[in-house]
Amino acid sequence: MSVFADALQNVKNMNGEDPKNAFVQKITKTATGSISGLVGGLMFGWYYKKNLYVSAIIGTLAGGAINYYLVETNK
Repeated sequence: MSVFADALQNVKNMNGEDPKNAFVQKITKTATGSISGLVGGLMFGWYYKKNLYVSAIIGTLAGGAINYYLVETNK
């Protein structure tokens, strides 16, 4: 009975949210972090004389992941 009550509560909580809007917000947040990581990776690679392509790709992946998982945005 508890599982059904939890599922019903989840449906009630989701009723006010638009799934498309939530998806767009997640993608926007990830893209913003990726761009920041790209710039940071390029700056790191240029300053320390590393391969710019590799540092940019690593920075993009790291920036997107960090922004997606650690930065909380409540709009």
